[in-house]
Amino acid sequence: MNLVNNNLNKIPNDMIKKFIVMIFIIIIASTISTLLLVFDKKVPSYYSLLPILPCSFGLISCIFANIYSLFLKSISITIITSTYFIRFVVIPIFLSIGGYSTKVINIDAYSYIESAILLMVFELFIVYGYLSFNVGKYSYIRNDLVENNTKSSLSFRFIIISLFLYVVFVLIKYPEELSYLGLFTQFSEADRILSAKNRLYAVQIVPGVIDTFFTIFISILQVFIPILCIKFIQKMYSKKNQKKAANLSIIVVLCTAVVMTTEKAHSVTIAVSLFLIIYKLYPSVMKKRAPYFIIIMILFVFGGLIFKAGANQSENFLASVSTILNAYFSGPINTAVSFIMRNDITLNIVFSDLGNSIPLLKYLFQDLNTSPKLFNLALYGNTDNSDQIIPLLGQGYFYFGFFIAPILSIIVVKLALFVERLAHLEKNLLNKYIYIHALLVISLVPVLYNLNIMINLLFLLAINIFIAKCSKKNI
Repeated sequence: MNLVNNNLNKIPNDMIKKFIVMIFIIIIASTISTLLLVFDKKVPSYYSLLPILPCSFGLISCIFANIYSLFLKSISITIITSTYFIRFVVIPIFLSIGGYSTKVINIDAYSYIESAILLMVFELFIVYGYLSFNVGKYSYIRNDLVENNTKSSLSFRFIIISLFLYVVFVLIKYPEELSYLGLFTQFSEADRILSAKNRLYAVQIVPGVIDTFFTIFISILQVFIPILCIKFIQKMYSKKNQKKAANLSIIVVLCTAVVMTTEKAHSVTIAVSLFLIIYKLYPSVMKKRAPYFIIIMILFVFGGLIFKAGANQSENFLASVSTILNAYFSGPINTAVSFIMRNDITLNIVFSDLGNSIPLLKYLFQDLNTSPKLFNLALYGNTDNSDQIIPLLGQGYFYFGFFIAPILSIIVVKLALFVERLAHLEKNLLNKYIYIHALLVISLVPVLYNLNIMINLLFLLAINIFIAKCSKKNI
């Protein structure tokens, strides 16, 4: 506690007040969740340690309370703490009211839920401890954007136009590739099934190399086209009417969120990144709109998860929501599956995981086993399904064992803090936007993603950074 007190002495008073409010909310929420689980008479025996999750979250949050003084000030800390809160406090509640429903078919996993819960608590303690000791190094650096209205370089414009023309050409040549694009409004189960069938057909019809570059280029254009539109709006209206400029920019963000690829989370992270840039461009206008945007995005994300999984059409809505949250936020049962994975870790698995994570190389490794494949085999007990993501913590356990399992989480958190520092130091609009998007994605990895997905995302982010750096006269 001396560490916490020493850190708090360096923090401004307004941030201390926020930290006190945050800790109070966390203690109340953790206590309510713990009591609901303790007095749940229908809890299965294999979930006997489940109350430890919310209880430990409240306790560890108090031990490393200085983290919460930077909530909403630090992007990485806000995302990391929020996703861990969902995993430790919210998911147990939905497990209880949802009848402990999950996607796990292999009953052997239930024997390891208690071990998984202890591993989750151990990881939380390590991650929060690391954040508490290191957060001060990154979180007080601030730089304003530099207004730069010069045109982007010829090389930058050439790259963007070339990517766009390639996409247009492929769509003309192979209209089946339209199946990769869609709208958030595809709510019905029939629409989702039809979309999946159309995408599968497109993959079979379109040559693999062409399809790979098409999806990569779409992902890149998703990042750059909206920010170019926002920059154009800023140039046209910001000096005359900032309110109009902000409103038009918000419309761009909403369109970005609604027009999606099959990788729907990509559109959401881009939309949030754009909003943060708009907030920096028009702070006086956006302060009033920020709370509404946050509420809309929360409803948008969770509504998207519910509709994507078909919970809105399920006979047991709460059970479906419980299943969804466990799958996406790596609940205890999903972590437990990692304990029953075939434990024959070899260099082949490691190289296969790395190779399958890079779009241009994955065709050389696609026939090899990967940890995600072994995870789905353990989860379902068969090879017919492979739609679940192995948690990063479970991957760490598979690679290194119980006590070194959190090392992957620490590496990711360290990377998130480093990228946040780069984002704070950057003054250029486009570069800052790219760093913020990278920061958002990396901060989601410990709870929502795994090493394979992170490598894939970093590959695409590296391309985006390279394109942005191509322009010395960058916007």
